[in-house]
Amino acid sequence: DSMYKCFAYADENSLYNSIVPGLQSLIDICAVYASKWRFNFGIKKSQCMNAGYKPDCFVTEPIWYLNKNITETVTKLEILCVTFTNNGTCSDHVQNRVQKCGRAFYYLSNISMNYPGLNKNSKSHLNSSICLPTLTYGMQYVNLSSPDKSTLNSAEGGIIKQMCGLSKCSWHTNLLCEINLDNVSRMIGNYHNI
Repeated sequence: DSMYKCFAYADENSLYNSIVPGLQSLIDICAVYASKWRFNFGIKKSQCMNAGYKPDCFVTEPIWYLNKNITETVTKLEILCVTFTNNGTCSDHVQNRVQKCGRAFYYLSNISMNYPGLNKNSKSHLNSSICLPTLTYGMQYVNLSSPDKSTLNSAEGGIIKQMCGLSKCSWHTNLLCEINLDNVSRMIGNYHNI
């Protein structure tokens, strides 16, 4: 059982406990604190998730209350733009990041990110400072499967090919070397080794 039970950032609080009554106790502490300082936690924005959930572990489904209101129990939560799922996979987070990276690239197309557009060095810089950080955000907090890594590599390759005006069928490994970029899954592996 972790000694860290609560993480807060701006107006977002995340509570953790290994047992159902323990989490309810933490929620109650927050409710008392909010009452004392005259503010409310929004029940519509408050969600609970049972990580590693197996239906046969409980006689009845766990329910948590915030000020006598039942909180929504979900199968996935987004905490500071990182998507966590109750089964421990991170495919949802990977898909979210791929979509956001695609949108970032689309917005950059207004400043000639597409072929022919800007010169190679400018495109490489924009990709390294905007697209890649968007694609890899939060990856150090999740365990990537081989298919997840392939999805990230394909997304990176797709952007590089669009930048260079090449077909989707082209191999992108040599292109990465040409514009001085590392394979995205290798970069993420380096995050985990730090």
